This record gives sequence, C-alpha cells and structure tokens, in this order.
Amino acid sequence: MKKYNIMGIVIEDRKNFANEVQDVLTEFGSIIDTRIGLHTGLEKSLNNEGFIILNLVDDDKKISEFEKKLKSIKSVRVKNIKV
Repeated sequence: MKKYNIMGIVIEDRKNFANEVQDVLTEFGSIIDTRIGLHTGLEKSLNNEGFIILNLVDDDKKISEFEKKLKSIKSVRVKNIKV
C-alpha cells in the first residue's frame, strides 16, 4: 500500500521570506510530487501571507531534513501529515 506525505507550509511574511522558502523547495525538489500555492484574503496586494500544500514522495529521511530546514526559516510554520 502506498503512503502519502502531505505537508502544509505557512509563510507569515511572504514578501521577506518567499525567496528563502523557494530556495529550500528547489533544493528538495526531487521529493516534491505536487505543489499548490495559495494566497489568502480578498485583496491580494495587501496580503503578506502565503500557504503552500505539498504532496511528497515517501522518503522519511529526506522529508525530515526538508521539514527541519523549512522550520529554521523565520516566519515559516510547517506541518507534515503521513496518510
């Protein structure tokens, strides 16, 4: 039976930290199967928060490294769910 890893990433200060998050996403791109990025709120030009949903391939060691690196970025919250 296939396992699924779904990760949610909130970038509270998107304008200042999106590039740093993108660098980590690129570094760990080999474990990202699907990526969906959302900007909440009606007035997007005033909103500075972003939300990313990832479907990750099953490699627990790399996923843990990825999560740790994301969590080290100021203004970023991460939650990984294994299904």
